[in-house]
Amino acid sequence: MTVEIYFYLLMIICLLFLIILVRRSPYIHHQKNMFVQHSAYANLLILFCFIGRNIISVSPSLPMANLIEVLIYIPATAIPYFLLMASKKQFGLKEWLTFIPSGLVTILAISSPFTGALFHISEDYSYTMGPLFFVSCLVTLFYFIYWIVNSFHEYPYMEPSEIVYESLLFLFMIAAAVIQFFYPNIHSIWTESALAILLYYFISIEFSGKCDILTGLRNRTSYDTRVRNLTHEEAYTIIIFNANRLKETNDYLGHEEGDKFLTVIAQVTSRVFHRYGIGYRFGGDEFCFICKGVLDENLITEKLGKVDRMLLQKSNPEYMIFSVAHGFATHEAFVPELFEDVFQKAYNDMYKTKRRFYQTFHTGATERQSAVDILFDSYFQIIAINLVKDEFRIIKTNIPISKETCKDDFHVTSWISRYLDSGLILESDRDNFKRLTDLEFIKSHFYAGNPSLSIHFSRLVKGKLTPATVDLIPARNFGRDNPIVYVYIKNT
Repeated sequence: MTVEIYFYLLMIICLLFLIILVRRSPYIHHQKNMFVQHSAYANLLILFCFIGRNIISVSPSLPMANLIEVLIYIPATAIPYFLLMASKKQFGLKEWLTFIPSGLVTILAISSPFTGALFHISEDYSYTMGPLFFVSCLVTLFYFIYWIVNSFHEYPYMEPSEIVYESLLFLFMIAAAVIQFFYPNIHSIWTESALAILLYYFISIEFSGKCDILTGLRNRTSYDTRVRNLTHEEAYTIIIFNANRLKETNDYLGHEEGDKFLTVIAQVTSRVFHRYGIGYRFGGDEFCFICKGVLDENLITEKLGKVDRMLLQKSNPEYMIFSVAHGFATHEAFVPELFEDVFQKAYNDMYKTKRRFYQTFHTGATERQSAVDILFDSYFQIIAINLVKDEFRIIKTNIPISKETCKDDFHVTSWISRYLDSGLILESDRDNFKRLTDLEFIKSHFYAGNPSLSIHFSRLVKGKLTPATVDLIPARNFGRDNPIVYVYIKNT
């Protein structure tokens, strides 16, 4: 065997070892594991084809030579595509569409024995590039550049060492693609791809060691490291989140639902704040974002409201409502204030919203009250409206309803009329509240893709004027076949 074959065998052994590690690893998200494995399998196929090419050169066969070249080109652009997908946090339609350039190269590869598009093997078994050979190199380069952009977009606040490792890996792969373009007889890109997959996996392992396995946020160790490195010369903002009623969720609905609760909080807060700072899970039900610079208070308030609305949208009002308490504090540059003091300000601010949440509960709630009732108690009414049938169903209410009130099949218009006739709604807010009966307006609002609709009003509670809010959130699978909208009414 030639030295080249020994080198390919060495790469194959390394990739097989990597696949075993990936399949055993509990530290990397399943999607990342899957795509790293796919890239390793694709590289194995190419390396085996190179070995096969060397073997058949002893007794050449034109059909076999063409088949081997096709099998080399088909997975060639798939490797950087799989590595790109491994860096993605979610996989959807956009990611499927990203495969189109690789699919184009696959079609060109399959047709090349007949058209010579990517390569041509003559009767004397000499190999030459086809007129469209550059397409495969450009597609490969496109995926590597997209990989770079996506990595820094998905994780905008990397630590300096992480940026260095990722950048070197990207440069390594881009250099291989450029060499392959100008020197097609040097198959550097495939051996370097094998090394890149190994390096990427070990970098991912290191990165995963800094992350919380359940939520994907940075873990307590990363949090402590970040806090130690903060100085009074830095300007930063701390935003703290604490899950409301997590213990009751675990006790009554099970720890699996509790884990889902924490995961949803992490997903929503990351989606809203990942552009501003790094998220940490530093306690069982506690999260925080440490953001660079002093963020505008109005911006933070707006984003926190967005978190509340998104959590509400992800809730199942007939089962469990996701809710968090939150607070924030800022530190100006060169202000001699300890991190612990800034953190305590944010913590105190968070507990203000926590107390407001608990003050909405019934004073007579018992320890054996169901978790669903407990979680719903921040709303004095939750209703499901069918926008097509003009019907509603009461999911939860703190207002006594008699049989007389319910005798007309729960039509929305009659329910609103009774609510208005009760005299509970402030006169100046009656027209605003009456918008709930305009089902055509509500339908067009949500069919247009809007995530929520809020109506503010005031009502009389025990003789006192109390501000309240109606939040309308479409059902998860909302559409013309399922025109259900949930109405949440609570004191504000």
